[in-house]
Amino acid sequence: MSTSTLDTKPSQKLFWLGVFSYATLALLAIVFYKERTIFCDVAFRFFAIIKADDYAIQANRFGSYFTQSFLYLSQAIGLPLKYVMINYSLGFVIYKALGFFICLNVLKKPKFAQTILLVDLLIVSETFYWIQSELVESLTFLIFYFAFLQYSAERKVHVLRLLLLLGMLITAVFFHPLSFINITFLSLFLFLSTDHRNFKKYILIAFPIMLGILAVKTLYFKTTYDTNASSGINNFVRFFPDYISIKSNRHFGHHLLTDYYFLPILWVIVLGYYAQKRFKMKFFLLFFFVLGYLLLINVSQPEGHIIFHMESFYMPLSLFISLAFVQDILPLLASKKAITLLTFIVVCRLIHIGFQHEKFSKPLEWKQALLKETAHLENKKLAIYYKDAPENLMLTWGSSYEFWMLSTIETGVARSIIIYDNPNTMTPGRMHLKNVFLSQWGGSAYNDLPKAYFPFQDSTHGYVFYKPLAK
Repeated sequence: MSTSTLDTKPSQKLFWLGVFSYATLALLAIVFYKERTIFCDVAFRFFAIIKADDYAIQANRFGSYFTQSFLYLSQAIGLPLKYVMINYSLGFVIYKALGFFICLNVLKKPKFAQTILLVDLLIVSETFYWIQSELVESLTFLIFYFAFLQYSAERKVHVLRLLLLLGMLITAVFFHPLSFINITFLSLFLFLSTDHRNFKKYILIAFPIMLGILAVKTLYFKTTYDTNASSGINNFVRFFPDYISIKSNRHFGHHLLTDYYFLPILWVIVLGYYAQKRFKMKFFLLFFFVLGYLLLINVSQPEGHIIFHMESFYMPLSLFISLAFVQDILPLLASKKAITLLTFIVVCRLIHIGFQHEKFSKPLEWKQALLKETAHLENKKLAIYYKDAPENLMLTWGSSYEFWMLSTIETGVARSIIIYDNPNTMTPGRMHLKNVFLSQWGGSAYNDLPKAYFPFQDSTHGYVFYKPLAK
């Protein structure tokens, strides 16, 4: 069997597959920019950045500076809100595409480029429309970091490259609390995969540095958000010894069949190859990292009902399996067969992603209908009980920000509408506020919001309770 050229030098076919893939993702990002931005966390980020005219870095996850720049710079130069939204939606695709093409054409590391491409598509379904996750963002950065690490190891030592590698490693560790797991797998797997002695040395030096950065982060940069998020580890005691029957496992099994179907197929192929060749270290590394990480996520979040959120946590599984598949299976195939297989996976996943928009389009359509339904009201500042709204709205805590964005781009006038889940929070004192934009956790005075993006025209009214005509 001939060896694939995809793993030894940049391939024109791989280049054009990347162009096709990221151009398609970019088109989807533009077509569905409302679904990707008028949604919960992302809408809140829009509010926070535009109100403060500053980046909104949360929990020291400063790796998201690059993608936030598409939002921040767009509003800083005064683009209309619609185009700020489009640019932000598109920015995530540009970020991933840059990682792919730099690895392929600048660093000349096709295997890492292929890994980025597969990670960006292999199990991506609802996370294409929930773009906020720093964990998902971190995967592209980590692959790029290791590609640059290998590139540097193959050349003479240069102080600027070493400083850049250190800065990238610090960014990688701070990108997300789970990044150290992904760095650990990449370090171990690539150490076992390479015969390049200097690359092995670079990996051995970088790993303890990563642990040191992680220790500093844990001791001196601890945040309440990350501490609360990690409390799910206590479920290992709560559910001991039955970790199988929890709901998140059943949900994951369902999505393996409906959304993540390539994941188990590639995993079994790689493990079968390792077993056949008696590559014991790689077999056990891939086997236990996949199962161990899956157990960590599902036990930590046993309900697993918000699938777009859970999917973001499952994304490292695609990193583990994609890296192994690209490193050890694709090179066994002739170049034509390898690119054909990659193209088949890519096309299937792009079609799948495109059809996932409906879950995010329907809540948007209801909000649009509500704006039209209430356009004739004298007082348009509305408070809606969540039970009077459709269940498919998923999360309602960001409703105020969502209605602000949607009304502004579609009518030119900002609306103050809040969907609340606790009646006790909608006190007469809050309801009677006239020049205030209410959200679940407080309110902002109209005078504190830039009028170019917050064109409110209801400052003479307080809020009124409203029950939509139809769900």
